[in-house]
Amino acid sequence: MKILYLISDLTPGGAQIALWQFLKFLDRKKFEPSVVSLSKGGAVGEKIKSLGIPVRNFDMRNPIKALFSFFGILFCAAVENPDLIHSWMYHANIAGMVLSFVLWKKIIWFIRCSDLDIGRYGIASRFALKTNILFSAIPRSILYNSRAGMEYHLKIGFSGKNAAVVRNGVDTKFFKPAPGKKIALRKNLNIPTDVFLIGMASRFDPMKDFDTLFKALSIARKKENIFLALCGSGMTADNGVITGKIRKEDVGDSVFLLGHINRMEEFYQSLDLFVLSSKSEGFPNVLTEAMSCGVPCVSTDVGDAEYIIGDAGFVVEKENPQMLAEKILKFAQSAESEKKALAAKARKRAEDLFSLGKMAENLEKIYTAKVRKSV
Repeated sequence: MKILYLISDLTPGGAQIALWQFLKFLDRKKFEPSVVSLSKGGAVGEKIKSLGIPVRNFDMRNPIKALFSFFGILFCAAVENPDLIHSWMYHANIAGMVLSFVLWKKIIWFIRCSDLDIGRYGIASRFALKTNILFSAIPRSILYNSRAGMEYHLKIGFSGKNAAVVRNGVDTKFFKPAPGKKIALRKNLNIPTDVFLIGMASRFDPMKDFDTLFKALSIARKKENIFLALCGSGMTADNGVITGKIRKEDVGDSVFLLGHINRMEEFYQSLDLFVLSSKSEGFPNVLTEAMSCGVPCVSTDVGDAEYIIGDAGFVVEKENPQMLAEKILKFAQSAESEKKALAAKARKRAEDLFSLGKMAENLEKIYTAKVRKSV
């Protein structure tokens, strides 16, 4: 079965990386994938090419080249003659819908966000969202990577006729436990080796609610010697906003700002507990990645966090630093045997429910069913 994947761009981002990782697990004996990007190439495109999958890049964002690019995409799709078009994200959904009309092809949409604050986006994105709503009854399926995302989109007017949830997968062979390396990894990150270390991986974004995180740390440190490591874009000492929040809660001597980290598995493996303090999420990949590394999690009750964590960690109400601190302390003060048991449970839950193999299996079943379906 030939499948044409259409995506807005191939620069590093959540959706782009998810596509690349999924394609690593797609059964190439049954499915023949190709990828078209509406924008110029990017690092993720090169990763997909390395899998032996053809990637073609166009430039729909350039007003002068947009018309030529569209005809290029149309010609490319006609030559590929796919059995199914699978578009990822709003703009690609529109382009994919036009292709499906012109070439008379079946299409599936993939939407990967929830609780979208559309006011923060430009005219093009608002137009794309409204167009998606208007034509949302046409695709054979609209897939969402979280139940929270599906419920939000149904609420704002998307058709529920063919809605389904296919949650993100995590590479459990890459993100794996390494308890014997914890001391060495902390030394590499210039973090004390003999402290209880919590951590959060996040870009600098108000929705991550760093106020609640630092307040919770301040409360917890009154009873235990707990340290916090932060990594991600903007998590650096030259970020005046983040350092101001740290000073406000007087936790500067216990917070490590690590910035961007290339080897994220080593960050997770260096932790005792992963924390997510967000006000809003869809499907937070960081939780499944941490759990796959055998690191228990405590998260605010956002998006699909409760389903992801299950009984392998803790979920608290958002914007409640006292409750967050209590769960951090509960785990920090538990017996070593209890910590190891919860870590093992987190790893098993990630393997059983959120592996990339499971995600690929779910999508492959949908592809087969939708292509065979005549109407």
